[in-house]
Amino acid sequence: MKKLHKFILKSYLGPFVLTFIIAMFVLLMQFLWKYIDEMVGKGLDTSVVLELLLYASTSLIPMALPLAILISSIMTFGTLGENYELTAMKSSGLSLLKIIRPLIYLTILTSIGAFFFSNNVLPVTQLKTGALLYDIRHKRPELNIKENSFNNIEDYVIKIGKKNPKNQMMYNFMFFDHSKQNGNKNVTVADSALLYVTKDEKFLVIELYHGHTYMDLESQGSGKPSHNAMQRNTFKYQRMISALNDGGFNRTNESLFKQNYQMKNLKELQHSIDSLTTDFTLQAENLKNNIVVNNIFRNQQRQANTDIMNAKKAPAKPSGTDSVMIDIDKKIAEMKADEKMQLLQSALSYANSSTMYIKSAEEDLSARKHWINRHVIEWHRKFTLSIACIIFFFVGAPLGAIIRKGGLGWPIVISVLFFIFYYIISLMGEKLARENLPAIYGMWVSSYILFPLGIFLTYKATVDSSILQMSTYKHIFKRNAKV
Repeated sequence: MKKLHKFILKSYLGPFVLTFIIAMFVLLMQFLWKYIDEMVGKGLDTSVVLELLLYASTSLIPMALPLAILISSIMTFGTLGENYELTAMKSSGLSLLKIIRPLIYLTILTSIGAFFFSNNVLPVTQLKTGALLYDIRHKRPELNIKENSFNNIEDYVIKIGKKNPKNQMMYNFMFFDHSKQNGNKNVTVADSALLYVTKDEKFLVIELYHGHTYMDLESQGSGKPSHNAMQRNTFKYQRMISALNDGGFNRTNESLFKQNYQMKNLKELQHSIDSLTTDFTLQAENLKNNIVVNNIFRNQQRQANTDIMNAKKAPAKPSGTDSVMIDIDKKIAEMKADEKMQLLQSALSYANSSTMYIKSAEEDLSARKHWINRHVIEWHRKFTLSIACIIFFFVGAPLGAIIRKGGLGWPIVISVLFFIFYYIISLMGEKLARENLPAIYGMWVSSYILFPLGIFLTYKATVDSSILQMSTYKHIFKRNAKV
């Protein structure tokens, strides 16, 4: 039995390592394709690029590990079935569960390791990856200027209408000089401009073509701007050079990013969820009290305060004196037209102010709830990776035993289809969880679907079902054709 277990483990570990490396390579190439525009042309050191790839590779393990388990399990048992080795084991009296028992133990150990990885290692790598990407984005800022948006570069603000990606020429250029910290008193507008950093990365150069410079002039002596005092200079070509603070690659303090939910472990996430939930409940209670007391019953509260003050000053009423009830309808009927209009305008003003306050408070509460949901989702994500490893094994192993096809053909195709299905369902569930669906449903919906499928496939493989063998359906088709 020990030799058989060693044989099964040896047959499984080879494909597992191979598919894990392939999956990591594909996902890493996807990462590079996503961020290649932010790294090219910035003169990054090789050590910085390698460091980013190391952190990115570590962050991609949660996606590559379940996929590798699925593919390798299908490949292993597909090969055993194709070579009739699985049939020989069953003919000797071994059930499928006894055959895969060592791999079950290995998968459980892998799942436990995946949990500790998600809880202890992944937050650190996410923190370092996010901080490093932030530093890369802020190196050579002239390469990150976006169209139709305000871009901050050193002490300047730049807005462009269009940018030519081939020659980096920018059109409809607007330049705001904030170096003196006195507002938009120096504005330059040009038809086109070219912006670049010198080779020593110490100076920012802006070449302007066909434009105007507007400067507000201050009155002599007073230091205050005079009315209509402005100077406009017209130019065909103008070159501006500004010294940069530091042309090198600056590393940001990583503690600035630690408040993000992706950079926390289970303990930190639970503490944040409790704190955020307490604040949310307090804000909701304050909203209710403010609406009731300060908006709906504003006059009643004011009148109650006035009555309390008057009661302290006035002598006590004799016993038996009843309070007088006011007939609101009668009171309004006795009012004049202008008084009624004034009362109506006051009521509308109170209603509008209450509506604006409620909308503002609702947006604040919605943002707080969304932030809480993000933390709860991340808390559940720590466990979904471990469970996904187990589920994918119990899907892949019986599936390979049923289809009886090894190699990189059918196993790859079927694994990719299953993984895409799992990934789409997971994304849909996570989106619903962000929209206030309980995370216990949203984050686990893919597991709820695939776990029964794994049980079903395991049962079918145990009883030697041929539901996924094409020969079975060809035989049925031929038999029906003869009839």
